[in-house]
Amino acid sequence: MPLRFVPLTLTDMTEHRRRLEGRVQGFANVHEPTWEEVLNRARAFELWSGDHEVVNSDGPVSEVVRDVLARLGA
Repeated sequence: MPLRFVPLTLTDMTEHRRRLEGRVQGFANVHEPTWEEVLNRARAFELWSGDHEVVNSDGPVSEVVRDVLARLGA
């Protein structure tokens, strides 16, 4: 099976920020990024130019997984 890239996007910025600010990973040496850091990373991000599928992750995890698997032909 060939390697496939499936970037996940979250187009609802309000939901994206809510998820980020509500997340608690608890890693001792890794901090959660601030909303401003996320926005800065997004501005610096270069879109993938090779063959790939983009999946919107706005919905429930079960729907996102189903979408990814459908796109991969699983």
